[in-house]
Amino acid sequence: MIAPPEEFERLVTKYLGLLGIGHPWKVEVVVRTDPEESLVDPDDPDAYAACSCLPEYYRATLHFDALHESWQSVEAGDIERCVRHEVLHIPLGILSCLARDMLGGNTAAREAIRQAEERVATLLEFAPLWDQGG
Repeated sequence: MIAPPEEFERLVTKYLGLLGIGHPWKVEVVVRTDPEESLVDPDDPDAYAACSCLPEYYRATLHFDALHESWQSVEAGDIERCVRHEVLHIPLGILSCLARDMLGGNTAAREAIRQAEERVATLLEFAPLWDQGG
């Protein structure tokens, strides 16, 4: 296991605070530590982290698979960057959920929105501002 659940929770709390995400948001952190538990994303066995966001209800769930083989080659800073990336999906999810809702059944456009959100989260994940405040 790469890190105990408490470490993931500590880092989530840190980045929620840095982003000013507090009340009324309810953010749940789920860390898979038991091989019998379900995967982060059963449709994507390569996924080791994910964010599900319901912005209209101010709810988000951050999933981390502490047992995933991808963690075997990472360092402590990579864990923090991964957590930061998933937390960034919360404010980004507000816009992308709206866009996907407006697109209805247009699956190609919905996928383009998902990919754009992923690119923005990655861009912000590596922004030098975290070195100053984080």
